[in-house]
Amino acid sequence: GQPAANVNLEFDAITAVILGGTSFAGGVGSMFGTALGIILIQAFNTGLIMVNVDSFWQYVARGALLLFALTSDYIRETRRQKALLEASMKNA
Repeated sequence: GQPAANVNLEFDAITAVILGGTSFAGGVGSMFGTALGIILIQAFNTGLIMVNVDSFWQYVARGALLLFALTSDYIRETRRQKALLEASMKNA
């Protein structure tokens, strides 16, 4: 076998789970969302390979995708917390 065949597989796994809708701040994700995230990350990786992007820049692009996923998760979680706070203020 090749020792470097699956290097950074966990990087793709984390990105796929976050893209699938599981909150990085804790929470519950769905199997469907995670499967969708896996499909998205694989399509992204395949696209980079098909357009012959150098492996260094593939890692950079995958890192940017992870940053995008984390940023969108942070924004989604902040909005959810704000909505919960406003709802609790109305009920008080």
